[in-house]
Amino acid sequence: MAQSNQIQASYLIITEENPEKVATEIALEQTVEMPRHLISDPYILENIVGRISEVHEETKNQYRITLEYSPDILTGSMGQLMNLIFGNISLKKGIKLIDLTLPPCFLRDYSGPAYGVEGLRNKTGVWGRPLTCAALKPLGCSALELAQICYELALGGIDIIKDDHNLGDQQACRYQDRVYLCRQALLKAQEKNGRKTLYFANINDCPHTMQQQIEYALELGVDGLLLQPVIMGLDLFRSIAENINYPFLLMAHPSMSGVFFSSNREGIAPEILLGTILRLSGADAVIFPDCSGRFPFDEATCRKISQKLLTPLGKILSSFPIPGGGISLSTLAKVQENYSDDTIFLIGSSLYESSGQNLRENVKYFMDALLTNHNAGKP
Repeated sequence: MAQSNQIQASYLIITEENPEKVATEIALEQTVEMPRHLISDPYILENIVGRISEVHEETKNQYRITLEYSPDILTGSMGQLMNLIFGNISLKKGIKLIDLTLPPCFLRDYSGPAYGVEGLRNKTGVWGRPLTCAALKPLGCSALELAQICYELALGGIDIIKDDHNLGDQQACRYQDRVYLCRQALLKAQEKNGRKTLYFANINDCPHTMQQQIEYALELGVDGLLLQPVIMGLDLFRSIAENINYPFLLMAHPSMSGVFFSSNREGIAPEILLGTILRLSGADAVIFPDCSGRFPFDEATCRKISQKLLTPLGKILSSFPIPGGGISLSTLAKVQENYSDDTIFLIGSSLYESSGQNLRENVKYFMDALLTNHNAGKP
Protein backbone atom coordinates (compact mmCIF):
# COMPACT_ATOMS: atom_id res chain seq x y z
CA MET A 1 0.00 0.00 0.00
CA ALA A 2 1.38 3.40 -0.97
CA GLN A 3 2.45 5.64 1.88
CA SER A 4 0.24 8.67 2.44
CA ASN A 5 1.72 12.08 1.74
CA GLN A 6 -0.60 13.61 4.33
CA ILE A 7 -0.04 14.37 8.00
CA GLN A 8 -2.21 11.90 9.90
CA ALA A 9 -3.33 12.84 13.40
CA SER A 10 -5.40 10.47 15.49
CA TYR A 11 -7.60 11.63 18.36
CA LEU A 12 -9.56 9.91 21.07
CA ILE A 13 -12.89 11.73 21.31
CA ILE A 14 -15.51 11.29 24.02
CA THR A 15 -18.94 12.32 22.86
CA GLU A 16 -22.60 11.37 22.87
CA GLU A 17 -23.01 13.07 19.50
CA ASN A 18 -22.48 11.54 16.07
CA PRO A 19 -18.68 10.94 15.93
CA GLU A 20 -18.58 11.81 12.22
CA LYS A 21 -20.06 15.20 13.05
CA VAL A 22 -17.46 15.81 15.78
CA ALA A 23 -14.65 14.68 13.46
CA THR A 24 -15.86 17.12 10.81
CA GLU A 25 -15.95 19.94 13.36
CA ILE A 26 -12.36 19.19 14.37
CA ALA A 27 -11.21 19.07 10.75
CA LEU A 28 -12.74 22.49 10.09
CA GLU A 29 -11.60 24.03 13.38
CA GLN A 30 -8.00 23.02 12.86
CA THR A 31 -7.77 24.33 9.30
CA VAL A 32 -10.22 26.94 8.01
CA GLU A 33 -11.94 27.70 11.35
CA MET A 34 -15.35 28.32 9.81
CA PRO A 35 -18.43 26.28 8.83
CA ARG A 36 -18.15 24.25 5.65
CA HIS A 37 -21.23 25.86 4.05
CA LEU A 38 -19.42 29.20 3.99
CA ILE A 39 -16.64 27.80 1.81
CA SER A 40 -17.23 27.67 -1.93
CA ASP A 41 -13.65 27.55 -3.26
CA PRO A 42 -13.00 23.97 -4.52
CA TYR A 43 -9.27 24.28 -3.87
CA ILE A 44 -9.80 25.07 -0.19
CA LEU A 45 -12.33 22.28 0.21
CA GLU A 46 -10.09 19.76 -1.50
CA ASN A 47 -6.63 20.79 -0.29
CA ILE A 48 -6.93 22.80 2.90
CA VAL A 49 -9.82 21.43 4.97
CA GLY A 50 -8.80 18.39 7.01
CA ARG A 51 -10.17 15.08 5.80
CA ILE A 52 -11.57 12.21 7.87
CA SER A 53 -9.82 8.91 7.15
CA GLU A 54 -11.05 6.83 10.09
CA VAL A 55 -13.77 6.73 12.72
CA HIS A 56 -13.58 3.72 14.99
CA GLU A 57 -15.61 3.06 18.13
CA GLU A 58 -13.34 2.07 21.02
CA THR A 59 -15.95 1.82 23.78
CA LYS A 60 -19.33 3.39 24.36
CA ASN A 61 -19.14 7.10 23.54
CA GLN A 62 -15.39 6.86 22.88
CA TYR A 63 -14.02 6.91 19.36
CA ARG A 64 -10.65 6.94 17.66
CA ILE A 65 -10.75 9.30 14.72
CA THR A 66 -7.94 9.96 12.26
CA LEU A 67 -7.75 13.15 10.25
CA GLU A 68 -5.47 13.94 7.34
CA TYR A 69 -3.95 17.38 6.88
CA SER A 70 -1.97 18.64 3.92
CA PRO A 71 1.68 19.48 4.68
CA ASP A 72 1.26 22.43 2.31
CA ILE A 73 -0.69 24.22 5.05
CA LEU A 74 2.46 24.53 7.14
CA THR A 75 5.35 26.97 7.01
CA GLY A 76 8.06 24.68 8.38
CA SER A 77 7.89 25.72 12.04
CA MET A 78 7.18 23.51 15.03
CA GLY A 79 4.67 26.09 16.22
CA GLN A 80 2.67 25.77 13.03
CA LEU A 81 2.71 21.97 13.30
CA MET A 82 1.42 22.09 16.88
CA ASN A 83 -1.19 24.66 15.92
CA LEU A 84 -2.43 22.37 13.14
CA ILE A 85 -2.62 19.12 15.06
CA PHE A 86 -3.78 20.44 18.44
CA GLY A 87 -4.36 24.19 18.35
CA ASN A 88 -7.90 25.43 18.99
CA ILE A 89 -9.20 21.98 19.87
CA SER A 90 -6.89 21.89 22.88
CA LEU A 91 -9.45 24.26 24.42
CA LYS A 92 -12.29 21.77 23.98
CA LYS A 93 -13.35 18.91 26.24
CA GLY A 94 -13.14 15.25 25.33
CA ILE A 95 -10.43 15.46 22.63
CA LYS A 96 -6.99 13.90 23.06
CA LEU A 97 -4.20 13.61 20.48
CA ILE A 98 -3.05 9.99 20.64
CA ASP A 99 -1.04 9.36 17.48
CA LEU A 100 0.81 11.24 14.76
CA THR A 101 2.20 10.02 11.45
CA LEU A 102 4.41 12.38 9.46
CA PRO A 103 5.02 11.73 5.73
CA PRO A 104 8.50 11.76 4.13
CA CYS A 105 7.67 14.92 2.16
CA PHE A 106 7.08 16.73 5.46
CA LEU A 107 10.09 15.27 7.29
CA ARG A 108 12.48 16.48 4.58
CA ASP A 109 12.25 20.01 5.99
CA TYR A 110 13.36 18.95 9.49
CA SER A 111 16.89 18.16 10.64
CA GLY A 112 16.01 16.52 13.94
CA PRO A 113 18.86 15.69 16.35
CA ALA A 114 22.31 16.81 15.26
CA TYR A 115 23.95 13.81 16.96
CA GLY A 116 21.31 11.34 18.04
CA VAL A 117 22.09 8.02 19.68
CA GLU A 118 25.17 7.19 17.63
CA GLY A 119 26.65 10.66 17.90
CA LEU A 120 26.13 10.83 21.66
CA ARG A 121 27.76 7.43 22.07
CA ASN A 122 30.71 8.65 20.02
CA LYS A 123 31.10 11.55 22.46
CA THR A 124 31.18 9.20 25.46
CA GLY A 125 33.18 6.46 23.78
CA VAL A 126 30.84 3.91 25.36
CA TRP A 127 29.18 1.18 23.28
CA GLY A 128 27.31 -2.04 23.90
CA ARG A 129 25.52 -1.07 27.11
CA PRO A 130 23.08 1.51 28.47
CA LEU A 131 24.54 4.83 29.57
CA THR A 132 24.23 6.44 32.98
CA CYS A 133 23.42 9.97 34.04
CA ALA A 134 23.36 11.82 37.36
CA ALA A 135 21.82 15.17 38.27
CA LEU A 136 23.61 17.89 40.23
CA LYS A 137 21.55 18.54 43.37
CA PRO A 138 20.27 20.26 45.39
CA LEU A 139 19.32 23.83 44.58
CA GLY A 140 21.00 26.06 47.15
CA CYS A 141 24.47 24.55 46.89
CA SER A 142 27.32 26.85 45.95
CA ALA A 143 29.18 26.50 42.67
CA LEU A 144 32.15 25.04 44.56
CA GLU A 145 29.96 22.45 46.22
CA LEU A 146 28.42 21.39 42.92
CA ALA A 147 31.84 21.20 41.30
CA GLN A 148 33.02 18.87 44.06
CA ILE A 149 29.94 16.70 43.46
CA CYS A 150 30.84 16.66 39.75
CA TYR A 151 34.33 15.49 40.60
CA GLU A 152 33.11 12.64 42.80
CA LEU A 153 30.48 11.52 40.29
CA ALA A 154 33.03 11.46 37.49
CA LEU A 155 35.58 9.48 39.50
CA GLY A 156 32.82 7.02 40.35
CA GLY A 157 32.44 6.34 36.63
CA ILE A 158 29.20 8.10 35.64
CA ASP A 159 28.86 8.69 31.89
CA ILE A 160 26.90 11.95 31.96
CA ILE A 161 26.31 14.70 34.51
CA LYS A 162 23.56 17.25 34.03
CA ASP A 163 22.60 20.33 36.00
CA ASP A 164 19.32 19.95 37.80
CA HIS A 165 16.78 21.84 35.73
CA ASN A 166 16.14 24.43 38.46
CA LEU A 167 19.77 25.61 38.51
CA GLY A 168 19.91 28.99 36.82
CA ASP A 169 21.79 32.13 37.75
CA GLN A 170 20.85 32.30 41.42
CA GLN A 171 22.73 34.55 43.83
CA ALA A 172 24.00 31.54 45.76
CA CYS A 173 25.28 29.87 42.60
CA ARG A 174 25.94 32.09 39.61
CA TYR A 175 25.66 30.47 36.21
CA GLN A 176 29.16 31.31 35.03
CA ASP A 177 30.77 30.19 38.28
CA ARG A 178 28.91 26.88 38.25
CA VAL A 179 29.61 26.02 34.63
CA TYR A 180 33.27 27.01 34.83
CA LEU A 181 33.99 25.15 38.05
CA CYS A 182 32.05 22.02 37.02
CA ARG A 183 33.86 21.97 33.69
CA GLN A 184 37.22 22.27 35.45
CA ALA A 185 36.28 19.54 37.93
CA LEU A 186 35.48 17.13 35.11
CA LEU A 187 38.73 17.90 33.31
CA LYS A 188 40.59 17.22 36.57
CA ALA A 189 38.74 13.92 37.01
CA GLN A 190 39.54 12.94 33.44
CA GLU A 191 43.24 13.56 34.04
CA LYS A 192 43.05 11.29 37.06
CA ASN A 193 41.09 8.34 35.68
CA GLY A 194 41.50 8.79 31.91
CA ARG A 195 37.74 8.67 31.40
CA LYS A 196 35.53 11.39 29.90
CA THR A 197 32.28 12.35 31.59
CA LEU A 198 29.94 14.56 29.59
CA TYR A 199 28.50 17.69 31.20
CA PHE A 200 25.17 19.30 30.30
CA ALA A 201 24.70 22.86 31.54
CA ASN A 202 21.15 24.00 32.22
CA ILE A 203 19.95 27.00 30.19
CA ASN A 204 16.61 28.52 31.23
CA ASP A 205 16.19 32.29 31.16
CA CYS A 206 14.98 35.08 28.90
CA PRO A 207 16.19 34.73 25.27
CA HIS A 208 18.87 37.43 25.57
CA THR A 209 20.38 35.89 28.70
CA MET A 210 20.11 32.40 27.26
CA GLN A 211 22.10 33.55 24.26
CA GLN A 212 24.85 34.88 26.54
CA GLN A 213 24.87 31.68 28.57
CA ILE A 214 25.10 29.53 25.46
CA GLU A 215 28.04 31.59 24.18
CA TYR A 216 29.80 31.18 27.52
CA ALA A 217 29.24 27.41 27.47
CA LEU A 218 30.64 27.38 23.94
CA GLU A 219 33.72 29.30 25.07
CA LEU A 220 34.37 26.74 27.81
CA GLY A 221 33.87 23.73 25.55
CA VAL A 222 30.86 22.41 27.45
CA ASP A 223 29.59 19.14 25.95
CA GLY A 224 25.86 19.74 26.02
CA LEU A 225 22.92 21.84 27.09
CA LEU A 226 19.92 20.90 29.20
CA LEU A 227 16.86 22.75 27.90
CA GLN A 228 13.14 22.75 28.66
CA PRO A 229 11.44 22.90 25.23
CA VAL A 230 7.86 23.23 26.47
CA ILE A 231 8.79 26.29 28.53
CA MET A 232 11.19 27.98 26.10
CA GLY A 233 9.28 27.11 22.93
CA LEU A 234 9.81 24.35 20.40
CA ASP A 235 11.09 26.61 17.63
CA LEU A 236 13.69 28.28 19.86
CA PHE A 237 14.82 24.82 20.94
CA ARG A 238 14.97 23.74 17.31
CA SER A 239 16.96 26.82 16.28
CA ILE A 240 19.67 25.88 18.80
CA ALA A 241 19.72 22.29 17.55
CA GLU A 242 20.11 23.43 13.94
CA ASN A 243 22.72 26.14 14.58
CA ILE A 244 25.92 24.86 12.99
CA ASN A 245 27.95 27.16 15.24
CA TYR A 246 26.67 25.33 18.32
CA PRO A 247 28.32 21.89 18.56
CA PHE A 248 26.30 21.00 21.65
CA LEU A 249 24.50 17.80 22.45
CA LEU A 250 20.95 18.73 23.47
CA MET A 251 19.08 17.09 26.32
CA ALA A 252 15.36 17.91 26.64
CA HIS A 253 13.78 18.13 30.08
CA PRO A 254 9.98 17.55 30.34
CA SER A 255 9.28 20.40 32.78
CA MET A 256 5.71 21.75 32.42
CA SER A 257 4.78 19.07 29.87
CA GLY A 258 2.59 17.41 32.48
CA VAL A 259 -0.23 19.85 31.69
CA PHE A 260 -0.76 17.80 28.52
CA PHE A 261 -0.87 14.44 30.36
CA SER A 262 -3.03 15.15 33.39
CA SER A 263 -6.24 13.75 31.89
CA ASN A 264 -7.25 10.59 30.07
CA ARG A 265 -9.87 12.64 28.22
CA GLU A 266 -7.87 15.62 26.95
CA GLY A 267 -4.31 16.60 26.11
CA ILE A 268 -1.56 14.91 24.14
CA ALA A 269 -0.31 11.36 24.66
CA PRO A 270 3.16 11.47 26.32
CA GLU A 271 4.75 9.38 23.57
CA ILE A 272 3.71 11.95 20.97
CA LEU A 273 4.96 15.06 22.78
CA LEU A 274 8.00 13.60 24.56
CA GLY A 275 8.74 11.15 21.76
CA THR A 276 7.90 12.32 18.27
CA ILE A 277 7.69 16.09 18.81
CA LEU A 278 10.84 16.57 20.90
CA ARG A 279 12.82 14.28 18.62
CA LEU A 280 11.62 16.20 15.57
CA SER A 281 12.59 19.44 17.33
CA GLY A 282 16.20 18.29 17.63
CA ALA A 283 16.66 16.61 21.03
CA ASP A 284 19.58 14.19 21.09
CA ALA A 285 18.21 12.80 24.36
CA VAL A 286 14.86 13.19 26.12
CA ILE A 287 14.19 12.87 29.84
CA PHE A 288 10.83 11.42 30.90
CA PRO A 289 9.40 9.97 34.12
CA ASP A 290 9.91 6.26 34.60
CA CYS A 291 7.00 4.26 35.96
CA SER A 292 9.01 3.23 39.03
CA GLY A 293 9.39 6.79 40.27
CA ARG A 294 7.28 9.54 41.78
CA PHE A 295 5.25 10.45 38.68
CA PRO A 296 2.12 8.65 37.41
CA PHE A 297 3.45 7.03 34.22
CA ASP A 298 2.86 3.33 33.62
CA GLU A 299 5.13 0.76 31.96
CA ALA A 300 3.25 0.83 28.66
CA THR A 301 3.57 4.61 28.37
CA CYS A 302 7.30 4.52 29.14
CA ARG A 303 7.88 1.85 26.52
CA LYS A 304 5.91 3.85 23.95
CA ILE A 305 7.98 6.98 24.60
CA SER A 306 11.19 4.98 24.22
CA GLN A 307 9.94 3.41 20.99
CA LYS A 308 8.97 6.77 19.48
CA LEU A 309 12.45 8.10 20.22
CA LEU A 310 14.24 5.12 18.68
CA THR A 311 12.15 3.78 15.80
CA PRO A 312 12.73 4.97 12.19
CA LEU A 313 11.35 8.42 11.36
CA GLY A 314 12.39 9.25 7.81
CA LYS A 315 15.96 10.55 7.84
CA ILE A 316 15.58 11.90 11.39
CA LEU A 317 18.17 10.40 13.75
CA SER A 318 17.01 8.48 16.78
CA SER A 319 17.13 10.13 20.21
CA PHE A 320 18.27 8.60 23.48
CA PRO A 321 15.45 7.82 25.93
CA ILE A 322 16.32 8.96 29.48
CA PRO A 323 13.92 7.47 32.04
CA GLY A 324 14.26 9.18 35.43
CA GLY A 325 12.17 10.90 38.04
CA GLY A 326 12.80 8.62 41.00
CA ILE A 327 14.77 5.59 39.77
CA SER A 328 16.58 4.12 42.76
CA LEU A 329 19.40 1.65 43.15
CA SER A 330 16.87 -0.86 44.52
CA THR A 331 14.53 -0.59 41.51
CA LEU A 332 17.18 -0.40 38.77
CA ALA A 333 17.03 -4.09 37.79
CA LYS A 334 13.27 -3.96 37.24
CA VAL A 335 13.51 -0.66 35.38
CA GLN A 336 16.10 -2.00 32.94
CA GLU A 337 13.72 -4.73 31.80
CA ASN A 338 11.53 -2.12 30.07
CA TYR A 339 14.22 -0.60 27.89
CA SER A 340 16.79 -1.41 25.23
CA ASP A 341 20.55 -0.95 25.49
CA ASP A 342 20.10 2.43 23.82
CA THR A 343 18.87 4.04 27.01
CA ILE A 344 20.38 6.53 29.45
CA PHE A 345 19.35 5.76 33.01
CA LEU A 346 19.05 8.93 35.09
CA ILE A 347 19.48 8.58 38.81
CA GLY A 348 19.33 11.51 41.17
CA SER A 349 18.49 11.54 44.85
CA SER A 350 19.21 7.85 45.32
CA LEU A 351 22.92 8.51 44.78
CA TYR A 352 22.89 11.09 47.55
CA GLU A 353 21.15 8.94 50.14
CA SER A 354 23.17 8.04 53.20
CA SER A 355 24.02 4.36 53.02
CA GLY A 356 27.38 4.14 54.75
CA GLN A 357 29.13 4.90 51.45
CA ASN A 358 30.44 8.08 49.91
CA LEU A 359 29.13 9.53 46.65
CA ARG A 360 31.93 8.07 44.56
CA GLU A 361 31.29 4.58 45.92
CA ASN A 362 27.55 4.94 45.36
CA VAL A 363 28.18 5.69 41.70
CA LYS A 364 30.43 2.66 41.39
CA TYR A 365 27.68 0.55 42.95
CA PHE A 366 25.18 2.01 40.46
CA MET A 367 27.49 1.26 37.52
CA ASP A 368 28.17 -2.29 38.74
CA ALA A 369 24.46 -2.95 39.21
CA LEU A 370 23.62 -1.65 35.76
CA LEU A 371 26.30 -3.80 34.11
CA THR A 372 25.27 -6.86 36.12
CA ASN A 373 21.63 -6.44 35.07
CA HIS A 374 22.71 -5.79 31.49
CA ASN A 375 24.85 -8.93 31.30
CA ALA A 376 22.17 -11.04 33.02
CA GLY A 377 19.73 -10.08 30.29
CA LYS A 378 21.92 -11.40 27.49
CA PRO A 379 21.07 -14.82 26.03
